[in-house]
Amino acid sequence: MKRMILCALIAALLLSALPAGALAAKGSGLAGIGLIYEGDSVTLGEKLGKFDVSALDWSSSDESVATAVAGRIDAKSPGRAVITASYMGAEARCGVVVLPRELTVRVGERASLPSAGKEKYYVEDGSVARIDQKGEITGKEAGFTRIGIAYGKQRMIVQLSVVDGELLDKQSAAAQLDCANETDQIILVDYQGGSSATLSIHSKQFGAWTQVYSCSAYVGRNGIGKQSEGDGKTPTGTFNLIQPFGIQPDPGSNMGYTQVTEHHYWCGSSDSPYYNQLVDERSANRACTSSDEHLIDYKGVYDYCMFIDYNASGEPGKGSCIFLHCKGKDDSTAGCIAVSETVMKNIIQWAKPGAKIVIR
Repeated sequence: MKRMILCALIAALLLSALPAGALAAKGSGLAGIGLIYEGDSVTLGEKLGKFDVSALDWSSSDESVATAVAGRIDAKSPGRAVITASYMGAEARCGVVVLPRELTVRVGERASLPSAGKEKYYVEDGSVARIDQKGEITGKEAGFTRIGIAYGKQRMIVQLSVVDGELLDKQSAAAQLDCANETDQIILVDYQGGSSATLSIHSKQFGAWTQVYSCSAYVGRNGIGKQSEGDGKTPTGTFNLIQPFGIQPDPGSNMGYTQVTEHHYWCGSSDSPYYNQLVDERSANRACTSSDEHLIDYKGVYDYCMFIDYNASGEPGKGSCIFLHCKGKDDSTAGCIAVSETVMKNIIQWAKPGAKIVIR
C-alpha cells in the first residue's frame, strides 16, 4: 500500500510538471505526456503535501533530448524522452516531446516532428506544405507557414520555412556563422588589414541566407582585437546592433531613434555609473566631461549611428563608444566601424530588433 501511495504521489508530481493540459497516457505506463519547446524548462514546486521533491531520484531516458534534476525538466533538443522519478522503490514516469520552434524544409523533401503518436497536426497554409497525422511534413513550395500540434488542451506552434533547394545550397557566408540561427539579419565585417575592412549585409528569407549588399569600411587605426579603452582597435566577435541615434532626424528606424542634441553625450568615463551609455544630462544630472563624447560635435561622422554593444555591461577600462557610423575625413576610426552616409542611413532603415554584427 505504501508503495502504491508513493507511486501515486510521484505520478502527481510529474503531471504537475508537465505543460498545462497534459493528459494521462493510458496503457503506456506513463503518468502523462507533455509537449515543450526546445530550450524551455518546467519546474516542480518544493513539496506536494509532505512529499519533498528534492528527495526523489530523477533520470531521463535520453539526456540529449531532456534532462531532469531535482524536479526541473530542461528541454535540450527536439526528440522524445521518458522522465523517471523514484523514491524508496516506488517510481513513476512521464513522457516529454521536445519540439523545435522553427523548422526548415526544402521543396519536395520531407521532415518529421518528434511525436508521441497521440498528437493531432494541422498546417496553416496547405499550398506551402502538408503534414500527415504521424507528424511528417512535405514541402510544396517556397514560403512560410505554421504547423499546429495539439495534444489534449496543449497547443503548440512550429514556424515552418519551405525553401528552394538551389537557393539553400547557394547561401551566403552568413549561413556559416554561429549566430545564423538566432537572427534574420547579419552585418559581416571582414578585416582586410591596416584600418580597412569589407562590410556585407545579409538577410535570411525562406530559411536561406542571401547577401544583399557589400561595401568598403574603415575600422580602428590600430586594426582589430580591442582589449581596453583608448587602444585604437575595433573589437572582434558577435554583437547586437542596437540603439540607433544621430545628429540628423530619424530616417525611418525600426528600433526607436534618438536625435541627439547638445544635452546628449556618450559616457567614456570608466569611473562613472553611466560608463558606455548614451546620457541625457538633463535627466542624469551629470555634465559631459573631457572623457566623454559630446555627440553633436561630431557632425557628419555621427549624423547616423548605431551602437555595437561591445562592453554593454560597462566593465571599467574595457572600452566604450563603439559605433557603426558614417565615414569622416580620416581613413580610420578610434575603434568604431565607418561606412558612407548613404549606406549608414540604409542600415538604420533596414535593421530590426535582433540584428547582429559579426567582426572578424
